[in-house]
Amino acid sequence: MPLSNAEKQARFRQKEEFKRDVEAVRHELKVNINSNFSAPDAPSKALEKLVDLENLPPSWTQNDLEAAYRRLNHIRFSAFDNENEIDVAVFDGLEQKGHFRRKAPFDQRKAELDEEVAAAKALAAHLIGAIELTTLNEASRSAAAVETLRHVGKAAADSPDLEMTDPTTMSLLSTPSYYSLPDWFLGSLASLLAKRFEHGDRAKLAEMLVNDVSVSGI
Repeated sequence: MPLSNAEKQARFRQKEEFKRDVEAVRHELKVNINSNFSAPDAPSKALEKLVDLENLPPSWTQNDLEAAYRRLNHIRFSAFDNENEIDVAVFDGLEQKGHFRRKAPFDQRKAELDEEVAAAKALAAHLIGAIELTTLNEASRSAAAVETLRHVGKAAADSPDLEMTDPTTMSLLSTPSYYSLPDWFLGSLASLLAKRFEHGDRAKLAEMLVNDVSVSGI
């Protein structure tokens, strides 16, 4: 059914408002281009993504608009994400292994940490690069990534002194149900989920777990 003039005008206003919101994020990124970013190239990458995002398809729907806004928020917050999760996880793992000897000079301990973090980031970049080179869809990419994580998790589950970190918890979660898990696993998983979800969503998740609700049963 053809759109009425009122509907066309409403769509035009929505599209223009979205363009203004994209431009506001672009301005924010440019103003802060030399600081507060998670990586030196974060602003340039974010700005490139905005170019592809701002033009909605000719026959866009409300679902398309909502998805575009979600993507806009992801781009904005990812650029300013300074948590450096890989650095923290590597440090936690080494510390639990007793790798940082208290009597060792600070410079020596920092050099050891920097070397381990650099190696971990190089491996992550290699894996991400391999994923980006494929033409697989997102579901197939996810399947390949989880298979890699499962491989790591199986080896981790066999380790007698496995470090308790968020990444090791995620790798263990991907293992088959017949694999035994360390005593700290459930507590670590609960902590990980609590950091990821708001209070209301945690309650929903807990209810689903208790009632054994599957996706198809929602």
